[in-house]
Amino acid sequence: MKRKLVYIGFAFEHHLGTQAGYHHIREHVRYDYIIDCQKEYSFVEGKHSSLLVKICRKIYCTILGRKVPFALLKCIWLSLFQRNLVFHFIYGENTYKWLHYFKRNNKIVCTFHQPADYFRENTYWQNVFPKLDAIILMSKGDIQEFRKWSDKTKVVFIPHGINTDFYKPDDTIRRENRVLMVGSWLRDFQFANAVFLKLRNMNPDILITVVSSAENKKYFENLSEIEFLSGISDNELRKMYCRSKCLFLPLVSYTANNAMLEGASVGCNIVVATNHVDDSYFDNNQINVYPLDIDNFADILYRMETTGNSEIRQYVLANFSWFKIGRDTQLLMTSLE
Repeated sequence: MKRKLVYIGFAFEHHLGTQAGYHHIREHVRYDYIIDCQKEYSFVEGKHSSLLVKICRKIYCTILGRKVPFALLKCIWLSLFQRNLVFHFIYGENTYKWLHYFKRNNKIVCTFHQPADYFRENTYWQNVFPKLDAIILMSKGDIQEFRKWSDKTKVVFIPHGINTDFYKPDDTIRRENRVLMVGSWLRDFQFANAVFLKLRNMNPDILITVVSSAENKKYFENLSEIEFLSGISDNELRKMYCRSKCLFLPLVSYTANNAMLEGASVGCNIVVATNHVDDSYFDNNQINVYPLDIDNFADILYRMETTGNSEIRQYVLANFSWFKIGRDTQLLMTSLE
């Protein structure tokens, strides 16, 4: 009998209304049931609210925990009264709990976005992993460690997707001598500041744009010449990728990276500064990855040519379009025995 697929997920606040975020997989997998826990997750994780709401949240989390218990109860109800279901928790570390106690002949798949370091000292998750039927990871490098924790659970790498129809080159936009930095999560802002300061001393005419959350503007207050943007639209961001000679990503660590996929999809050169290399998405022949060295990076960005990268665009089309990611994810879930 054909298995029916159940989506359990939400969008992070900074992904709402944008092209970014793993929740877009919902549009590319033929789910039979949708359990949208957006309101519940936003309530649990809400940061800006009245004193009364904060008190209610504290009571709620004390009694029910910081997951999404009402969404989980819906899953349990479905599992008790239906068979041949596959539950897909698209952000497993944020939403999964309990269901393996009630799954009967149904299947459970979790996509995990955090690297193995996040789970290494967490015995709760290491006890849960063997009770799942499949684990989808955002990084190839974590597969072996997850397999050690997961016994017979299937562990696979299916990368994050990108809307390649939206993020595409625009030949009407001329690339400028501009360095672009995008994102907030796991960014090394102190390193970026030092590189930009050195770069401006080398060439005062070079343009530098940072697109990030408003609270990160403090890291660049000593560089008044930098253009700092926050809350811009996807259309504006796409134009910025097309105008820039390169996307500069100073990363503490990374698995899936929306900005990297977006920039590559429009044919932007990618320059990554990190001491934790992950080649799950691109290798050194496709993007430039170097250790954290201020002088070296300032020189790399200074010498970068203002030409696009058509080859990386073709690679993204072949490997990371949401169509392909949705197809591969659906095939995994429907093939579970």
